[in-house]
Amino acid sequence: MLLELEMFDQATNILDGLVEDDDEVIEVWYILGWLNYIQGDEYKLNAHYYLKKAKEVSVKLGIDDLDYISHIDELLKELEEAFPPELEEEVGEELNSDISSDSEDENKMET
Repeated sequence: MLLELEMFDQATNILDGLVEDDDEVIEVWYILGWLNYIQGDEYKLNAHYYLKKAKEVSVKLGIDDLDYISHIDELLKELEEAFPPELEEEVGEELNSDISSDSEDENKMET
């Protein structure tokens, strides 16, 4: 619903929280990827990172019969044609450090 209302920041915050709780939910990674994809070119590398994670989780869990798996494959193909893998690796490292630092900040606040 937040995506339809174009409340991207709020959607991102909620989805990031869900990833922190359980990083093996394909739907969350997929929605994060789609959210970044629809925001335009400046978010395409983030979209690629999240969609790649969705694909990795689907392979890990052996899930390949969901409709959005084909959409993930379609988007990844398009994004991989647009960006070299080195750029995606840099974004992945930044996103991982952001998620880690958010978790560390929350832990500090709890203590």
